[in-house]
Amino acid sequence: MAWWAANRPLAPEALAVAVRDALAYIAEDPHSARLATEIRREGVRRYPLRRVRYYLYYRVRSDLIEVLALWHTSRGNPPPI
Repeated sequence: MAWWAANRPLAPEALAVAVRDALAYIAEDPHSARLATEIRREGVRRYPLRRVRYYLYYRVRSDLIEVLALWHTSRGNPPPI
């Protein structure tokens, strides 16, 4: 997030805010995001951070949300998780 803040002077907090809001939403309803069918690992979900054009990849493990990757939408290939 330091790179974002340093290189996005018009919205230095946008990524941090988007991630914070996404995690709050996911904490309330962890199974709401779509399953990431492009990922081989079972149970991985992908939550879109539309304003900043990232995906948050995570999975639910019992009562824990495990964040696996924060991946920009322009990268084409899915993250190697």
